Amino acid sequence: MNAHLNNVTEVSKKPKRFFTLEKVLATLIGIIVSVLLLEGSLRILEKVSESSTLVPAQTTLTKHFDHTLGMLYDPNQSGWFYSQSGEYKTFASFSSYGWHDTEHLKEKPENVYRIVIIGDSFVESLQVPLENTFFRVLEQKLNDTSNQKVEIIALGLSDTGPAQQLEILRTIGLSYNPDLVMQMFLTANDIRNSSPQIQYNNMLPYYTLSSDGSLALIPPSESLSHTNSPSLNSLRIVRLIKKARYNYHLYKQSAMQDDYHIDLHVYDETYSDLYTNGWNLTEKIIVETKRLTESAGSDYILVTLANNEQLNDEVWNYYLAHNPAMREAQLDREKPEKIVNELCQRHSISCAFMLPSFKEYIRKTGNITHFPFDGHWNETGHVVAADFLYDTITKYRSKNSN
Repeated sequence: MNAHLNNVTEVSKKPKRFFTLEKVLATLIGIIVSVLLLEGSLRILEKVSESSTLVPAQTTLTKHFDHTLGMLYDPNQSGWFYSQSGEYKTFASFSSYGWHDTEHLKEKPENVYRIVIIGDSFVESLQVPLENTFFRVLEQKLNDTSNQKVEIIALGLSDTGPAQQLEILRTIGLSYNPDLVMQMFLTANDIRNSSPQIQYNNMLPYYTLSSDGSLALIPPSESLSHTNSPSLNSLRIVRLIKKARYNYHLYKQSAMQDDYHIDLHVYDETYSDLYTNGWNLTEKIIVETKRLTESAGSDYILVTLANNEQLNDEVWNYYLAHNPAMREAQLDREKPEKIVNELCQRHSISCAFMLPSFKEYIRKTGNITHFPFDGHWNETGHVVAADFLYDTITKYRSKNSN
Protein backbone atom coordinates (compact mmCIF):
# COMPACT_ATOMS: atom_id res chain seq x y z
CA MET A 1 0.00 0.00 0.00
CA ASN A 2 2.79 2.41 0.88
CA ALA A 3 4.66 1.54 -2.32
CA HIS A 4 1.59 2.34 -4.36
CA LEU A 5 1.22 5.72 -2.66
CA ASN A 6 4.88 6.47 -3.29
CA ASN A 7 4.43 5.78 -7.00
CA VAL A 8 1.46 8.12 -7.14
CA THR A 9 3.45 10.82 -5.37
CA GLU A 10 6.36 10.43 -7.78
CA VAL A 11 4.05 10.78 -10.77
CA SER A 12 2.42 13.89 -9.35
CA LYS A 13 5.82 15.51 -8.90
CA LYS A 14 6.66 15.28 -12.62
CA PRO A 15 6.46 18.75 -14.30
CA LYS A 16 3.59 19.34 -16.67
CA ARG A 17 4.62 19.97 -20.25
CA PHE A 18 2.85 23.18 -21.26
CA PHE A 19 4.72 23.44 -24.59
CA THR A 20 4.67 20.26 -26.58
CA LEU A 21 5.75 19.99 -30.19
CA GLU A 22 2.15 19.44 -31.20
CA LYS A 23 1.03 22.63 -29.41
CA VAL A 24 3.83 24.71 -30.91
CA LEU A 25 3.05 23.47 -34.43
CA ALA A 26 -0.66 24.09 -33.93
CA THR A 27 0.05 27.64 -32.74
CA LEU A 28 2.35 28.35 -35.67
CA ILE A 29 -0.18 26.99 -38.15
CA GLY A 30 -2.88 29.15 -36.54
CA ILE A 31 -0.71 32.27 -36.83
CA ILE A 32 0.18 31.52 -40.46
CA VAL A 33 -3.46 30.89 -41.40
CA SER A 34 -4.54 34.12 -39.63
CA VAL A 35 -1.85 36.14 -41.43
CA LEU A 36 -2.81 34.63 -44.79
CA LEU A 37 -6.50 35.38 -44.16
CA LEU A 38 -5.69 38.97 -43.18
CA GLU A 39 -3.41 39.42 -46.21
CA GLY A 40 -6.08 38.02 -48.49
CA SER A 41 -8.76 40.24 -46.98
CA LEU A 42 -6.59 43.34 -47.42
CA ARG A 43 -5.92 42.46 -51.06
CA ILE A 44 -9.64 41.94 -51.72
CA LEU A 45 -10.43 45.26 -50.03
CA GLU A 46 -7.76 46.96 -52.18
CA LYS A 47 -9.31 45.57 -55.38
CA VAL A 48 -12.76 46.69 -54.26
CA SER A 49 -11.36 50.13 -53.41
CA GLU A 50 -9.76 50.52 -56.83
CA SER A 51 -13.06 49.78 -58.57
CA SER A 52 -15.30 51.76 -56.24
CA THR A 53 -15.92 55.46 -55.79
CA LEU A 54 -17.45 54.86 -52.38
CA VAL A 55 -14.51 53.21 -50.61
CA PRO A 56 -11.35 55.37 -50.27
CA ALA A 57 -8.40 53.48 -51.75
CA GLN A 58 -4.79 53.57 -50.69
CA THR A 59 -1.71 54.14 -52.77
CA THR A 60 -0.17 51.09 -54.39
CA LEU A 61 3.28 52.70 -54.61
CA THR A 62 6.03 51.19 -52.46
CA LYS A 63 9.06 52.58 -50.67
CA HIS A 64 12.30 51.27 -49.22
CA PHE A 65 14.64 52.45 -46.49
CA ASP A 66 17.81 54.25 -47.53
CA HIS A 67 20.51 54.66 -44.86
CA THR A 68 21.37 58.15 -46.13
CA LEU A 69 18.04 59.72 -47.09
CA GLY A 70 15.43 57.69 -45.25
CA MET A 71 12.35 56.45 -47.07
CA LEU A 72 12.55 56.57 -50.89
CA TYR A 73 10.18 55.32 -53.57
CA ASP A 74 11.17 52.08 -55.24
CA PRO A 75 12.64 52.72 -58.71
CA ASN A 76 11.08 51.64 -62.00
CA GLN A 77 7.60 51.28 -60.56
CA SER A 78 4.19 52.45 -61.66
CA GLY A 79 1.05 52.57 -59.59
CA TRP A 80 -1.81 54.56 -58.16
CA PHE A 81 -1.36 57.42 -55.74
CA TYR A 82 -4.53 58.23 -53.80
CA SER A 83 -5.47 61.28 -51.81
CA GLN A 84 -6.66 60.45 -48.31
CA SER A 85 -9.12 63.32 -48.74
CA GLY A 86 -10.59 61.60 -51.81
CA GLU A 87 -9.97 64.63 -54.03
CA TYR A 88 -7.83 62.88 -56.64
CA LYS A 89 -6.09 59.70 -57.69
CA THR A 90 -3.12 59.70 -60.02
CA PHE A 91 -1.32 56.97 -61.93
CA ALA A 92 2.38 57.67 -61.44
CA SER A 93 5.60 56.22 -62.83
CA PHE A 94 9.06 56.51 -61.31
CA SER A 95 12.47 56.72 -62.94
CA SER A 96 15.24 54.17 -62.56
CA TYR A 97 16.55 56.36 -59.72
CA GLY A 98 13.22 56.35 -57.89
CA TRP A 99 11.97 59.89 -58.62
CA HIS A 100 8.62 61.02 -60.01
CA ASP A 101 10.20 62.42 -63.13
CA THR A 102 11.41 61.40 -66.56
CA GLU A 103 14.80 59.76 -67.02
CA HIS A 104 17.86 62.01 -66.94
CA LEU A 105 21.45 61.18 -67.78
CA LYS A 106 23.92 61.86 -64.99
CA GLU A 107 26.32 63.41 -67.48
CA LYS A 108 25.06 66.79 -68.65
CA PRO A 109 24.82 67.08 -72.45
CA GLU A 110 26.67 69.90 -74.15
CA ASN A 111 24.95 73.26 -74.60
CA VAL A 112 22.26 72.43 -72.04
CA TYR A 113 21.21 74.70 -69.19
CA ARG A 114 20.36 72.26 -66.40
CA ILE A 115 18.13 73.11 -63.44
CA VAL A 116 17.76 70.87 -60.39
CA ILE A 117 14.70 71.51 -58.24
CA ILE A 118 14.66 70.18 -54.67
CA GLY A 119 11.67 70.21 -52.35
CA ASP A 120 8.96 68.18 -50.66
CA SER A 121 5.66 66.74 -51.94
CA PHE A 122 4.98 69.91 -53.97
CA VAL A 123 8.04 69.08 -56.09
CA GLU A 124 7.26 65.36 -55.98
CA SER A 125 3.93 66.37 -57.57
CA LEU A 126 2.08 63.08 -57.29
CA GLN A 127 -1.24 64.94 -57.25
CA VAL A 128 -1.34 65.43 -61.03
CA PRO A 129 -0.13 63.45 -64.07
CA LEU A 130 3.57 63.89 -64.79
CA GLU A 131 2.99 65.85 -67.98
CA ASN A 132 0.95 68.40 -66.02
CA THR A 133 3.45 68.96 -63.23
CA PHE A 134 4.82 72.47 -62.86
CA PHE A 135 8.38 71.40 -63.71
CA ARG A 136 7.40 69.72 -66.98
CA VAL A 137 5.21 72.71 -67.94
CA LEU A 138 8.04 75.06 -66.91
CA GLU A 139 10.63 73.16 -68.93
CA GLN A 140 8.46 73.38 -72.04
CA LYS A 141 7.89 77.14 -71.58
CA LEU A 142 11.61 77.77 -71.14
CA ASN A 143 12.52 75.73 -74.21
CA ASP A 144 9.90 77.51 -76.30
CA THR A 145 11.56 80.88 -75.65
CA SER A 146 15.23 80.07 -75.07
CA ASN A 147 18.05 79.78 -77.59
CA GLN A 148 19.65 77.19 -75.31
CA LYS A 149 18.08 73.85 -74.45
CA VAL A 150 16.84 73.77 -70.85
CA GLU A 151 16.58 70.56 -68.82
CA ILE A 152 14.81 70.39 -65.45
CA ILE A 153 15.43 67.58 -62.98
CA ALA A 154 12.91 67.34 -60.14
CA LEU A 155 14.10 65.74 -56.91
CA GLY A 156 10.97 66.01 -54.80
CA LEU A 157 10.34 63.85 -51.75
CA SER A 158 7.30 64.13 -49.52
CA ASP A 159 7.61 64.68 -45.75
CA THR A 160 10.96 66.42 -46.15
CA GLY A 161 12.27 69.89 -45.36
CA PRO A 162 15.55 71.76 -45.83
CA ALA A 163 17.47 69.29 -43.64
CA GLN A 164 16.60 66.26 -45.77
CA GLN A 165 16.80 68.26 -49.01
CA LEU A 166 20.35 69.29 -48.19
CA GLU A 167 21.28 65.61 -48.10
CA ILE A 168 19.39 64.96 -51.36
CA LEU A 169 21.35 67.76 -52.98
CA ARG A 170 24.64 66.56 -51.53
CA THR A 171 24.23 62.89 -52.48
CA ILE A 172 22.24 63.16 -55.72
CA GLY A 173 21.44 66.66 -56.94
CA LEU A 174 24.94 67.99 -57.50
CA SER A 175 25.97 64.81 -59.33
CA TYR A 176 23.90 66.12 -62.26
CA ASN A 177 26.22 69.15 -62.52
CA PRO A 178 23.37 71.70 -62.56
CA ASP A 179 23.73 75.30 -63.64
CA LEU A 180 20.98 76.32 -61.23
CA VAL A 181 19.55 74.79 -58.05
CA MET A 182 16.08 75.92 -57.00
CA GLN A 183 14.88 75.01 -53.54
CA MET A 184 11.13 75.11 -52.97
CA PHE A 185 10.50 76.12 -49.36
CA LEU A 186 7.08 75.28 -47.87
CA THR A 187 6.70 77.46 -44.79
CA ALA A 188 3.60 75.49 -43.77
CA ASN A 189 5.67 72.60 -42.43
CA ASP A 190 9.34 72.87 -43.43
CA ILE A 191 10.31 74.16 -39.99
CA ARG A 192 8.85 71.01 -38.45
CA ASN A 193 10.36 68.78 -41.13
CA SER A 194 13.86 70.06 -40.39
CA SER A 195 13.66 69.86 -36.60
CA PRO A 196 14.24 66.56 -34.79
CA GLN A 197 12.72 68.22 -31.71
CA ILE A 198 9.42 68.97 -33.49
CA GLN A 199 9.01 66.10 -35.94
CA TYR A 200 8.65 62.56 -34.57
CA ASN A 201 10.21 60.56 -37.37
CA ASN A 202 13.69 59.19 -36.77
CA MET A 203 13.70 57.53 -40.20
CA LEU A 204 14.77 60.81 -41.80
CA PRO A 205 18.16 62.55 -41.67
CA TYR A 206 18.34 65.67 -39.52
CA TYR A 207 20.87 68.23 -38.39
CA THR A 208 21.49 69.61 -34.96
CA LEU A 209 23.63 72.54 -33.88
CA SER A 210 26.91 71.68 -32.20
CA SER A 211 28.27 73.71 -29.28
CA ASP A 212 30.32 75.79 -31.76
CA GLY A 213 27.24 76.55 -33.87
CA SER A 214 28.13 74.20 -36.72
CA LEU A 215 25.74 71.66 -38.21
CA ALA A 216 26.04 68.03 -37.11
CA LEU A 217 24.28 65.32 -39.12
CA ILE A 218 21.89 62.85 -37.48
CA PRO A 219 21.55 59.88 -39.88
CA PRO A 220 18.20 58.15 -40.30
CA SER A 221 17.61 54.99 -38.30
CA GLU A 222 15.78 51.98 -39.66
CA SER A 223 12.58 50.78 -37.99
CA LEU A 224 11.26 47.27 -37.59
CA SER A 225 8.09 48.47 -39.30
CA HIS A 226 10.07 49.03 -42.51
CA THR A 227 12.01 46.65 -44.68
CA ASN A 228 14.07 46.78 -47.84
CA SER A 229 12.79 43.42 -49.04
CA PRO A 230 10.71 43.83 -52.21
CA SER A 231 8.77 40.68 -51.30
CA LEU A 232 7.87 41.94 -47.84
CA ASN A 233 7.14 45.44 -49.14
CA SER A 234 4.54 43.94 -51.48
CA LEU A 235 2.59 42.51 -48.52
CA ARG A 236 -0.49 44.53 -47.62
CA ILE A 237 0.08 43.75 -43.94
CA VAL A 238 3.49 45.44 -44.09
CA ARG A 239 1.93 48.45 -45.83
CA LEU A 240 -0.73 48.59 -43.10
CA ILE A 241 1.96 48.62 -40.40
CA LYS A 242 3.81 51.43 -42.22
CA LYS A 243 0.61 53.47 -42.51
CA ALA A 244 -0.13 52.98 -38.80
CA ARG A 245 3.37 54.15 -37.94
CA TYR A 246 3.00 57.22 -40.16
CA ASN A 247 -0.34 58.11 -38.55
CA TYR A 248 1.31 57.74 -35.15
CA HIS A 249 3.89 60.35 -36.19
CA LEU A 250 1.07 62.70 -37.19
CA TYR A 251 -0.63 62.12 -33.84
CA LYS A 252 2.56 62.86 -31.92
CA GLN A 253 3.07 66.07 -33.87
CA SER A 254 -0.49 67.27 -33.29
CA ALA A 255 -0.25 66.41 -29.59
CA MET A 256 2.84 68.56 -29.07
CA GLN A 257 0.64 71.63 -28.57
CA ASP A 258 -2.52 71.41 -26.52
CA ASP A 259 -4.06 74.43 -28.23
CA TYR A 260 -3.75 73.89 -32.02
CA HIS A 261 -1.62 71.94 -34.47
CA ILE A 262 2.11 72.55 -34.31
CA ASP A 263 2.26 73.55 -38.00
CA LEU A 264 -0.20 76.41 -37.51
CA HIS A 265 2.12 77.98 -34.94
CA VAL A 266 4.24 79.17 -37.85
CA TYR A 267 1.78 82.09 -38.03
CA ASP A 268 2.20 83.10 -34.35
CA GLU A 269 3.30 86.71 -34.00
CA THR A 270 5.43 85.62 -31.03
CA TYR A 271 7.14 82.25 -31.31
CA SER A 272 7.78 79.72 -28.57
CA ASP A 273 11.37 78.67 -27.87
CA LEU A 274 10.65 75.45 -29.78
CA TYR A 275 9.72 77.33 -32.95
CA THR A 276 12.43 79.96 -32.54
CA ASN A 277 15.04 77.19 -32.35
CA GLY A 278 13.42 75.50 -35.35
CA TRP A 279 13.72 78.65 -37.45
CA ASN A 280 17.33 79.22 -36.36
CA LEU A 281 18.25 75.67 -37.31
CA THR A 282 16.45 75.96 -40.66
CA GLU A 283 18.29 79.18 -41.44
CA LYS A 284 21.65 77.49 -40.83
CA ILE A 285 20.66 74.63 -43.12
CA ILE A 286 19.53 76.94 -45.93
CA VAL A 287 22.77 78.91 -45.72
CA GLU A 288 24.73 75.65 -45.93
CA THR A 289 22.64 74.56 -48.93
CA LYS A 290 23.51 77.79 -50.72
CA ARG A 291 27.20 77.43 -49.81
CA LEU A 292 27.33 73.83 -51.02
CA THR A 293 25.57 74.74 -54.27
CA GLU A 294 27.87 77.63 -55.06
CA SER A 295 30.98 75.64 -54.14
CA ALA A 296 29.97 73.21 -56.90
CA GLY A 297 29.81 76.09 -59.39
CA SER A 298 26.01 76.33 -59.51
CA ASP A 299 23.63 79.21 -58.82
CA TYR A 300 21.05 79.00 -56.02
CA ILE A 301 17.53 80.42 -55.68
CA LEU A 302 15.24 79.92 -52.69
CA VAL A 303 11.53 79.95 -53.56
CA THR A 304 8.80 80.14 -50.91
CA LEU A 305 5.53 78.47 -51.86
CA ALA A 306 2.05 79.80 -51.14
CA ASN A 307 0.26 77.83 -48.42
CA ASN A 308 -3.35 76.78 -48.90
CA GLU A 309 -4.51 78.51 -45.71
CA GLN A 310 -2.77 81.73 -46.75
CA LEU A 311 -4.79 81.92 -49.96
CA ASN A 312 -8.10 80.33 -49.11
CA ASP A 313 -10.15 82.16 -46.48
CA GLU A 314 -12.50 79.19 -46.19
CA VAL A 315 -9.61 76.96 -45.16
CA TRP A 316 -8.31 79.56 -42.70
CA ASN A 317 -11.77 80.05 -41.21
CA TYR A 318 -12.14 76.28 -40.90
CA TYR A 319 -8.99 76.19 -38.76
CA LEU A 320 -10.30 79.04 -36.64
CA ALA A 321 -13.67 77.33 -36.18
CA HIS A 322 -12.13 74.04 -35.09
CA ASN A 323 -9.35 75.53 -32.96
CA PRO A 324 -10.83 77.97 -30.43
CA ALA A 325 -7.37 78.89 -29.13
CA MET A 326 -6.47 80.24 -32.57
CA ARG A 327 -9.25 82.80 -32.31
CA GLU A 328 -7.60 84.20 -29.20
CA ALA A 329 -4.04 84.08 -30.56
CA GLN A 330 -2.14 86.89 -32.28
CA LEU A 331 -1.52 85.53 -35.78
CA ASP A 332 -0.01 86.85 -39.00
CA ARG A 333 -0.61 84.81 -42.16
CA GLU A 334 2.32 86.46 -43.93
CA LYS A 335 4.84 86.23 -41.10
CA PRO A 336 6.74 83.26 -42.64
CA GLU A 337 7.46 85.29 -45.79
CA LYS A 338 8.69 88.21 -43.69
CA ILE A 339 11.13 85.93 -41.84
CA VAL A 340 12.43 84.36 -45.06
CA ASN A 341 12.86 87.80 -46.64
CA GLU A 342 14.99 88.92 -43.70
CA LEU A 343 16.95 85.66 -43.89
CA CYS A 344 17.68 86.20 -47.58
CA GLN A 345 18.82 89.77 -47.00
CA ARG A 346 21.16 88.73 -44.18
CA HIS A 347 22.87 86.09 -46.30
CA SER A 348 22.59 87.62 -49.79
CA ILE A 349 20.38 84.80 -51.03
CA SER A 350 18.36 85.17 -54.22
CA CYS A 351 14.77 84.63 -53.10
CA ALA A 352 11.40 84.53 -54.86
CA PHE A 353 7.99 84.57 -53.15
CA MET A 354 4.98 82.88 -54.75
CA LEU A 355 2.35 84.23 -52.36
CA PRO A 356 1.74 87.62 -54.04
CA SER A 357 1.47 86.08 -57.51
CA PHE A 358 -0.97 83.39 -56.37
CA LYS A 359 -3.07 85.99 -54.54
CA GLU A 360 -3.21 88.17 -57.63
CA TYR A 361 -4.17 85.25 -59.85
CA ILE A 362 -7.00 84.22 -57.53
CA ARG A 363 -8.20 87.84 -57.24
CA LYS A 364 -8.37 88.21 -61.01
CA THR A 365 -9.83 84.83 -61.94
CA GLY A 366 -11.59 83.51 -58.87
CA ASN A 367 -10.08 80.09 -59.61
CA ILE A 368 -8.74 77.90 -56.83
CA THR A 369 -5.13 76.73 -57.07
CA HIS A 370 -5.05 74.10 -54.31
CA PHE A 371 -7.09 71.04 -53.44
CA PRO A 372 -9.12 72.49 -50.54
CA PHE A 373 -8.69 69.58 -48.11
CA ASP A 374 -5.48 67.96 -49.37
CA GLY A 375 -3.72 71.33 -49.61
CA HIS A 376 -1.51 70.58 -52.63
CA TRP A 377 -1.68 72.33 -55.99
CA ASN A 378 -4.33 71.21 -58.41
CA GLU A 379 -3.56 71.39 -62.15
CA THR A 380 -4.35 75.12 -62.14
CA GLY A 381 -1.89 75.64 -59.30
CA HIS A 382 0.83 73.86 -61.24
CA VAL A 383 0.29 76.19 -64.21
CA VAL A 384 0.39 79.28 -61.98
CA ALA A 385 3.57 77.99 -60.32
CA ALA A 386 5.17 77.28 -63.71
CA ASP A 387 4.36 80.80 -64.92
CA PHE A 388 5.82 82.33 -61.75
CA LEU A 389 9.01 80.27 -61.96
CA TYR A 390 9.34 81.02 -65.68
CA ASP A 391 9.40 84.75 -64.89
CA THR A 392 11.76 84.19 -61.95
CA ILE A 393 14.28 82.15 -63.96
CA THR A 394 14.09 84.40 -67.02
CA LYS A 395 14.77 87.53 -64.98
CA TYR A 396 17.54 85.80 -63.02
CA ARG A 397 19.35 84.58 -66.13
CA SER A 398 18.97 87.93 -67.85
CA LYS A 399 20.35 89.77 -64.81
CA ASN A 400 23.31 87.44 -64.39
CA SER A 401 24.21 87.35 -68.07
CA ASN A 402 24.84 91.08 -68.13
